[in-house]
Order: sequence, then C-alpha cells, then structure tokens
Amino acid sequence: MLSSRDISQIDFIILILIIVITICISNIKAKNSAVSDVVEYWLMGRRLTLPIFVATLTSTWYGGIFSVTQIAFEHGVYSFISQGVVWYIVYILFALFAVKRLERGSLVSIPDLIRRKYGNNSSIISAIILFVKSLPITYAMSMGAFLHAIFDIDMSFGIFLSCLFVTISCLLGGFRGLVFRDIIQFGVMYIGVLSVILFAIYKFGGISEYLHSNLPSHYFSVSGNHKFSAVVLWFVVALSSVFVSPIFYQRCMAATSKKVAKYGILISTFLWVIFDICTVLGGMYAKATIPDANSLYAYLSFGLDILPYGVKGLFLAGIMATTLSTLDAFLFISSSVIAYDLAPKRLRGSKILRILSTVACGLCVFITSIFVGENMEAIIIAFEVCACAPLMLPVLFSYVFKRRHILYDNQCTLSIILCVISVFILMFFQYEMDYIFLITCLISLLLFCIFEIRNNLMRVKLVG
Repeated sequence: MLSSRDISQIDFIILILIIVITICISNIKAKNSAVSDVVEYWLMGRRLTLPIFVATLTSTWYGGIFSVTQIAFEHGVYSFISQGVVWYIVYILFALFAVKRLERGSLVSIPDLIRRKYGNNSSIISAIILFVKSLPITYAMSMGAFLHAIFDIDMSFGIFLSCLFVTISCLLGGFRGLVFRDIIQFGVMYIGVLSVILFAIYKFGGISEYLHSNLPSHYFSVSGNHKFSAVVLWFVVALSSVFVSPIFYQRCMAATSKKVAKYGILISTFLWVIFDICTVLGGMYAKATIPDANSLYAYLSFGLDILPYGVKGLFLAGIMATTLSTLDAFLFISSSVIAYDLAPKRLRGSKILRILSTVACGLCVFITSIFVGENMEAIIIAFEVCACAPLMLPVLFSYVFKRRHILYDNQCTLSIILCVISVFILMFFQYEMDYIFLITCLISLLLFCIFEIRNNLMRVKLVG
C-alpha cells in the first residue's frame, strides 16, 4: 500500500459511487430493435453519432496510463514522442486514408473484411491472431497494480477482481452498454489527469521554473537516453497497432457514416494530445518531486500527495476509468472473435455462446496476466508487433484493392502462417522488434507478389 496517503471517506464514496453508476449504465437496452440482434449486440445497430464515437474511442484506446507515466518518469519528453507524436501521425493517416476505403456494408469485424476479400480459411487464421492481440493482459495488470497500491491487496487477487468486474459488465448490454460506460469514464479520466497537472503547477511552479531545475537535461530530449531507432520502433508499433486494430474498426463500422468515423478519429487525436501532455508532465513532476519512487506507482503516489480530499477520489476514479474502459473494450473484442468470427453462422446470435465466450476470455486474461512480469513496455511491443505483422498487408490490401479476390484463400492463409512462423524464428534468434516487423512485412509482400504473378500467369494461360 502507498504509505502516508490518507484517503478520506469522501474519496472512497466518490470512487464507489462512480463504480455503481458505471455498472448501472451497463444494462441500457436499445429502444429500437429493428436491426438484427447480431448487429445490435456487436455494433449498437450502427448508430454511433459523432459525440458518442469520440467518447468511446478516446476512452477505450487510451488504457496504458501506468505505462505512459512510467516511461515519462524514467525518460521524460521521450514518452510524449514515443507514446504520443508517432501515434498521432498514424491516427491521422488512418482517418484520411483508411476510413473512406472501408466497405462497411454488412461487415462487423476485421475477419469479416478478410473473408470478403480472400475467403473463409484466411478469415479463421486472422481471427485467431486477432484474439491473441486483443487479450487485454497489460490492462489487467495495470488494474491489479492500481488495486494493490490503493487497497494493499495481493496483485493477483486485484487482477482477478478486475477481470471479474469487466466480464460481468461486458455481459450487461453488449456494445451499447460498453459505449455508455465509456461516456462516463471519458469525463472522469479527463477530470483526473487535469486536476493533477493543475495542482502540480500551482504548488511547484511551471516547467521552466521547476522541471528544468530538478530534472536531468536528457529528460527534455526527443530520444531521452534511447537511440533514435527506439522512436522508429514505436512508430512501427503504432502503425501495426492502429491499422490492425479491432477497436478502431469496430467503432468505424458502428458509426452512422464514414464522415462521422473520419472526423471522430481526428477529434479524438486532439483530445489524446491533451491527455498525453497531462500524463507526461505528471510523470515528470513525479520524478522531480519523489525521484526514488517506484516508477510504476510514481504518478499515482504523486497525485495522492498533492491533491486535496475529495479531488483524490476523482483522481482515483480517473485512473480506474482510464484502464477499465480499455480493459473491458478489448475483452469484449476478444469475446466477439469467439462468439462471432469463429462461431458457425447459425450460432452467432446465441446468447449462451456470448456468455461462455466472455467468461472464457476473462479467465484467459486472468491466468495469462499472473504469469507475466511488470515490464509493460516490452509486453506491449511484443504483443503488438508480433501479432500484427502477419496481418498488416492482408488487411491493408483488402481495402486498397477493389477486386473481390486479391489472392486465393489458400494463398492468403499460407502467407499469414508463414509470416507467423517467421516471427517466431526471428524472435528465437533475438532480432530487434522493429527488424522483426519489417522483415515479416517484407516476407508478406514477397509472398503476395509471388502469388499474384503466378495467378496472372495462370489467367494468361487459361485465356490463351
């Protein structure tokens, strides 16, 4: 437990009240059931308006507050570059390039997109990879760390409670319930981070007054103590994460129009800039004030040190909301892979299958989380790069090329499998993650070119 952090009863009341409101709002039902149950459950009937789109995307995508503040505590401005700027570039590229090319129609998920362009086998293998990618292990660990720090409970038990909470909440109301939870969590998370930075500036002074005089010079360097290649690596992570992100695709497919999705992403990017500035500066203020603190808990400790009673409760609720909104969103996505993408078509509307898949995903996240360490940066990079690289080009090509079959089903399936194998081989020989991603993408491109040339030759032969 964080020592000398007296949290008043009002703080706990505020925290519990927000949890109760979040649970209650999860069970909101659709007023109009004209759309099919499958589309209603997984995409809220494609009724996401711009304000709701922004709230749900902003809150669900930004769940790694502990990892961002940990990197800021250890490296300073480098955190804003690696966790912010390179990602903003990718968000804008996705909004301007990808959204308008998405064939929404009857699509519900990325494997649906793959199935339409390549075939069923390609869709199945991509669904399995996306299931691995979507398991919110780092976010479950973050919640476990949060509960351990505040309530002094065992971290494994904290992870269990977090997984139990989001499993139950995901079962209450489907995507609609998740979206309305996000609206509450969106407001709370911004109140939390803004309160910390405002009180920090009020108490200690601004950047030039306090941070420059209390932090090493490399804390204000773009690359910190890292090589510039580390920034490139995070750009690779961002590119692979966003362009193969079930979170982004689900919300774009649930939006009322492509225009809503496009401008929703651009507005969300602006809001993420504000959030990142607050969290990075908060991590740097924590380093300047309590330099010997555990970097994982430093931001949390700093916030509880400087905030007055009552505001502490909002801050704790903000930390919790930031992580929970992403934890339950990814758990919902991973359960959708089982109950929709991998399920036989006749069972996709089965409520029992939805319940079983959600419970199974919750258990899987809990079991996996307690066996990994606390190095969240390494975990994020490994999961994002290694899970996304084999799917990067198949997904991109699926909406860049207009013709129905870019490659035959067995060719695309073989390409993905060979890329997965190459990832494990390169990891075995301890290649850097950026090299793994780039080499895997080159292998994927080479295979696509070989298959395309072969297919063209076959067509010419048949015509002749």
